[in-house]
Amino acid sequence: MAKTIFCFARFVRSQGIALTAVLNSDELSGDWLVTGLYREIMKGRRERVFNRKEQSQNGNSHRPPDLEEFDPTLTPPVIEAARSGHNGHTIPDFGNGSRVKPSVPLPRREIPSGKTGRVSGKPVGGTPTQDSRWRLLLGLGIAVMTFLAALFWLQGSVEGVEVVVATREIATGQIISADDLTTARLSGSSDYASRLIASKELSGLTRDGSERKVAARLIRAAEPLMKQDLIPASQYNRSGIPEGQVALSLPTTSAYAVSRISRGDQVTLLITNKSSGSDAKNQAIVLAENIKVLEVARSGSSLSLNSSSSGAGSSNSGALSGLTLLVTLEQARQISQAREQGVITVVLQPLTGAAEGLVTISPPATEAAPVTTVIPVGTITPTGGQR
Repeated sequence: MAKTIFCFARFVRSQGIALTAVLNSDELSGDWLVTGLYREIMKGRRERVFNRKEQSQNGNSHRPPDLEEFDPTLTPPVIEAARSGHNGHTIPDFGNGSRVKPSVPLPRREIPSGKTGRVSGKPVGGTPTQDSRWRLLLGLGIAVMTFLAALFWLQGSVEGVEVVVATREIATGQIISADDLTTARLSGSSDYASRLIASKELSGLTRDGSERKVAARLIRAAEPLMKQDLIPASQYNRSGIPEGQVALSLPTTSAYAVSRISRGDQVTLLITNKSSGSDAKNQAIVLAENIKVLEVARSGSSLSLNSSSSGAGSSNSGALSGLTLLVTLEQARQISQAREQGVITVVLQPLTGAAEGLVTISPPATEAAPVTTVIPVGTITPTGGQR
């Protein structure tokens, strides 16, 4: 559109005098206007083709369009067709002073076979913006249909899956028998169904000669069984204490431990010496790090310090009264001895995935500030002397 307006402006400027004379005359010929405009447009196209050919010869990779050379002296095809009576239109002779100017529609240009259908760098049949919009809408429609089809297929694949469920309540540590399990049809998400025990595995759980299974947690009646709910009897530890460690009860209060400590947290133990005398300086020493909390006891809670992990959780109500810690036997001896020599403070560690603590740190003594450390045998004395 912009190119057409530009060409029309050039035409009006070059033919200004003649155009003024024609407009002022009584005989206004539509042929003259159309012919002049057509010649001016063809002249501009010929100049563009010439410039593009020069750019191509100078090394420009842009390929000029396949256009024919236009003769600006030619009469527009629409005028020739109208004069010869084609397309059902006939232009009368305007030499008698008639002002009747019929409207002659431009014929639709037919693209010859083998051509690209491009005249000025734009596709014929629609603007690039319209074509891109239709392609975008078509792509979105296909994506939505694909998503809905996949969703329906996933939902249909989960329905009808048979899984293993409990026929009655199974206590933690109870040996599984054939009467405790049955199958049921499940309807739910595929992710949840993949974590359950399929019905085809039921015979292997209770088959004679196979290793007996026990319940790792409390299983309610009609509850689907997950794969981690049943473990071999040889791997079940009724106390919940890993091999090589012991459970140590440590009485404490909120004044010496964080009240929000819960089961499974990791803590660091600090000891502060009970020094006496005017020159004594108390200093906190790291007693043990990365100690796992097995149970948390609170006042008013029914849980005891040494309760096992057989399905019951720690109560969060009431004031903190004690902790059950998982430590090595040597750490248990050192912590018990330190309780008599000083005050133990419990520090809550961030959940960084550190290994369970087997480390005991005793900083070196300095001349300016003698410190007290925990030693395996004997009583605690200032550094430099041992009994």
